[in-house]
Amino acid sequence: MPNDEHFEVIDLTRERRNEYIEKLLGDLSTKGAVTQIAVGGASGWVAGYVFQRVGRAAATAIGGGLILIRLAHYGGYIKINWQQVEKDVNQAQRQLTKEAKKMQRHNQEIQGYLHKIKQFCQQNVMLSSGFVGGFLLGIAF
Repeated sequence: MPNDEHFEVIDLTRERRNEYIEKLLGDLSTKGAVTQIAVGGASGWVAGYVFQRVGRAAATAIGGGLILIRLAHYGGYIKINWQQVEKDVNQAQRQLTKEAKKMQRHNQEIQGYLHKIKQFCQQNVMLSSGFVGGFLLGIAF
């Protein structure tokens, strides 16, 4: 009894790239300098704009929360046990120190990622410089 099933072989050895961007734009390293700078600048501007908006919202929320807590304490609505706060902060600091020591083990992995990013930037200078310029413009506006 012959087996007529067909199976697709997936090559897991090649490095996976972002297929959506490749389908949309193709291989950017083969495009001209103007295209690379334009794509890098546009993506950098979007990233910078989002970064600025999220950062502003986070700063407003944290600062507003601290002001409200301080006003509530001043008005007598809440009582803050500062000794407990100091104890909890010291405990959190000890925990963060332990976690930081654990993270040192992952340093080689992080160094590998940084090396890949550095190689990408060196191979795509126009795209990278466009991204940086767009990012700075996105933060400014």
